[in-house]
Amino acid sequence: MPNRHLHLKIILAITALAVAALACAAPTRSGNNKAPVLTAQLRDVEGSVRIRPSTDSDFITADDGQVLGLNGQVLTQDNGQAHIDLATGTSIHLAPLSVFTLHEVGTRDVAIPGKLRLDLGQIWLLMEAGAITVDTPVGIISGEVAHMGITVSLAGDVSITCLLGKCNYQNDSGEVHLVAGQWARVRGPDQAPESGTMADADIQAWIAANPTAEAVRPALQATQAWLKAPHVKLPELACLADNTCAAFCAPAGWTPTSAEDPDPAAMPEACMQAAQSLADQYVDADKFLVCLVLTNAPQQCADEAKAK
Repeated sequence: MPNRHLHLKIILAITALAVAALACAAPTRSGNNKAPVLTAQLRDVEGSVRIRPSTDSDFITADDGQVLGLNGQVLTQDNGQAHIDLATGTSIHLAPLSVFTLHEVGTRDVAIPGKLRLDLGQIWLLMEAGAITVDTPVGIISGEVAHMGITVSLAGDVSITCLLGKCNYQNDSGEVHLVAGQWARVRGPDQAPESGTMADADIQAWIAANPTAEAVRPALQATQAWLKAPHVKLPELACLADNTCAAFCAPAGWTPTSAEDPDPAAMPEACMQAAQSLADQYVDADKFLVCLVLTNAPQQCADEAKAK
């Protein structure tokens, strides 16, 4: 009996969240400022899945090939799941008991960041290109050419797994940047996010739910190897030879007695380009440059600015 009550509670929550999400949906643009052509199509629909193709339609039974438009929604019941293919090449896998809304997405010819919402449940996003932002009840998740898994619980907890690319979570209490093989979670709207490294079992479960993700395993392993390397390989920068980078990279007018930290955007172009070249080693360029000017310890700064 308790399980039956819990199941009913979840179903009622899904219905309520669907109505709330539509009420908060962005208004359709009109006139000369038209929304881009939206293309999102369902496939591999299994079990009980409902779709509301757009805000001016009702929920109907979902089937393969149906098109989801601006502010359209998909609801999966406890035995339902589906895939949504975006025109940008991104594939989204909806797990059972999920409430998903498509706010905006471009096409292969119209490159705009995708905007989605997950109010409840679990999705996996396999992105071929571009960037996507996913709104949740307790924060915003974004990814760029990433494979991301996102879960929102009935209690409002959110977890993110980043299997490929760069992923980010942000709320009013903090922000965390992830690379391949890392996770983040937040326990409620007022809590700062935590992060860590995915266990092998988590990676296996991710790929088991999305078999095509097996293809990214070599890239994932390469990223993990970079993260485990004891030291970052420093960029080519002339001042490194005579250990004068602190002075060379300092912004004009800034001195060690200045009240604020040096602004990386105001540093010489050569320093900024050198720092950006460390991105392949998962080093935060701005953090590296600030540390470099403050401490004149390039290797230590690079190692400390690398994603953990």
